[in-house]
Amino acid sequence: MEFCKVDSNKSEELSVFAKSIWLEYFPNIIGEETAKYLYNKVQSAVAILEQFKKGYQYYYMVENGEKVGYFAICVENTELLLSKFYVKKEHRGKKYGKLALEFIQNYAKLNNLKSVYLYVNKNNISSQRVYEKFGFKQKEGIVFDMGNGFVMDDYKYELKVQ
Repeated sequence: MEFCKVDSNKSEELSVFAKSIWLEYFPNIIGEETAKYLYNKVQSAVAILEQFKKGYQYYYMVENGEKVGYFAICVENTELLLSKFYVKKEHRGKKYGKLALEFIQNYAKLNNLKSVYLYVNKNNISSQRVYEKFGFKQKEGIVFDMGNGFVMDDYKYELKVQ
């Protein structure tokens, strides 16, 4: 498994890749209309480019030359935000997520960060279980207003870096 850093000039390519995962996965959890709105809000090429400007780093997860998923991280003071973390449907359950989480945790260690945190939709039980299995602890519920009547109703999860 390779973790290939994505250059900001590849935001359009990344957005297209993200769309294939988002619109397959999220409609079952948050509904199709909400999934499409949130994709445009946070994973469009324009949104990704803005995230790069704010210090986000995107990585493709590559196995045998094929992109199997991607994630985004951003250092915030003494913590690492795991902002995006998605694996293509046909590659889920193959331990690629585990390898990526180990890479992310090692990144945090190497940068002397205290923890990794992320947000998971309250209805996304399968992802919650994966993070808990890896050692993340549920901290609090939080609702983000995403505009136009849409919200993200999430739990914050945290993993202390050791």
